[in-house]
Amino acid sequence: MSSPERDTIPARRASDGDDRGSDVSDGFDERWDAADFTAAGLTHRVFRRGTGPGVVLVPEIPGATPEVIGLADLLVEAGVRVAVPSIIGTPGRPATGGYLAASALRMCVSREFAAFARRADRPVTSYLRALARDLHTESGGAGVGMIGMCFSGGFALAAAVEPAVIAPV
Repeated sequence: MSSPERDTIPARRASDGDDRGSDVSDGFDERWDAADFTAAGLTHRVFRRGTGPGVVLVPEIPGATPEVIGLADLLVEAGVRVAVPSIIGTPGRPATGGYLAASALRMCVSREFAAFARRADRPVTSYLRALARDLHTESGGAGVGMIGMCFSGGFALAAAVEPAVIAPV
């Protein structure tokens, strides 16, 4: 069901001439554990950190920007274990106009968006439900929270049918 291959991801340099700038890290420092997580036919890198009740923080388009990572750090400081799946975009990359447009376009032509338009089962929702179950097993307690933002908020609400998710936002 899931395949947690955990490791620590070091910062990386980007020098491919795009609008990211010359020094971009994945934004998640050495305090964050990183592992690929596979469920519902999807595999994404998930960044985890903290102790206490679990919260899945689902990034918005274009992905885990520095602001999303900052929110994740604040949640950890508040005493929760946070899991941030990198389901779109490049973690740590700032949100620029071009990057937002490119990420939105990729999302619109994805299998996920096509399923959303047909009102079919959405693979990312099944993936996020499985991640919530995994985080709940790992962190214990009554269940986990799931925070979505704007477009990703719909995925958090759709995951509310998962018994492990007790606080979708």
